[in-house]
Amino acid sequence: MTTRTLITCVGDVAVTRRCGWCPACRRGVVGFDAWAGLGRDSLTPGGRRMAVLAGSRMSFDEAAAHLGELCGIRVSDQTIRRACDASGALAQAYMEGAAAAGPLREAAGPRECSTDGAKVNTREGWREGRAVVACRREAGVPAGVRGWKDRPLPKPSPRLAWAGIADSRAVGERMGALAERLGWARGEGVSVVADGAAWVWTQARARLPLHEGVLDVWHLLEHLHAAGRVLHGEGEAARRWAELQRALLFRHGATRYLRSRLLPQAKKAARDTPGGPAARALRSLLLYLWPHRGRMAYRDRLRRGLPIGSGQIEGVCKNTLNRRLRLNNARWRPERADRMAALCCLHYSHQWERFWAAAA
Repeated sequence: MTTRTLITCVGDVAVTRRCGWCPACRRGVVGFDAWAGLGRDSLTPGGRRMAVLAGSRMSFDEAAAHLGELCGIRVSDQTIRRACDASGALAQAYMEGAAAAGPLREAAGPRECSTDGAKVNTREGWREGRAVVACRREAGVPAGVRGWKDRPLPKPSPRLAWAGIADSRAVGERMGALAERLGWARGEGVSVVADGAAWVWTQARARLPLHEGVLDVWHLLEHLHAAGRVLHGEGEAARRWAELQRALLFRHGATRYLRSRLLPQAKKAARDTPGGPAARALRSLLLYLWPHRGRMAYRDRLRRGLPIGSGQIEGVCKNTLNRRLRLNNARWRPERADRMAALCCLHYSHQWERFWAAAA
């Protein structure tokens, strides 16, 4: 008989258990440990869940301190790190399986898919972390081009996220695999909302060839305001110019606006001040917008009550991944960063309860 102190969700508990001997493998056997789901760290399943919850939301040392103060659970930061690493590996497999895709596959409403990147500091230097989010969202109230900022838009529910350190091709493969699990093959009826990065649209065309592409309106506005500041300096005149361009694009459509409004401005600036700041700014804006002319049907999407911004994927990258992976200037091993990203995606996708029920 031996005594072992277990780390449970209500604090430390000492238990006495019987030890046995396996003649076949010539090793000691403690049946209680296997029955209770214990590992070398002495965390019970409930204690492990608490440790992983804290460790996936805050730094490991902060998690250890908070668990001790709030719950009376005395556990080291290294134990929490190991628990997060092990559970993160399980979370990766779970999020790529059919169980995680079930709620989204069975939901109703228009389909959306977004992807974007966020830098991760690793022991090998800064690496490109990328995320993919799929969701379904009920259409909102139809809106016109004037009240586009204030229109009520339903929140996406359900939603499913994947994130990790990966190149663009690998992200495309994840996007295609996710669409396959969801029954969104070839992307028919799927809105892909993203920024102007060329790799996003290359992968979207390859994996979801029938998708409806949407250039994120906020990235559009960034480029309009940047050009306005070059043309009119800092101040109200630059803001009015950018807002006028936005209104004309919304009202007339991208192709007509670019050909009849922006292109003449760019040509005039090139004639008046060849190679000058204004000519360069307008030419740069034109080159940015022209490849996306088929992705700026904002007026039509407003009329259909559909989103025109990629705030959802921005939220994943900034508020979910960066908030944890960049905490305290952490430097990650790439595989551990991927596992922590999987835990973050569990939280974002509202799959926490389902994952632990499956693990139990």
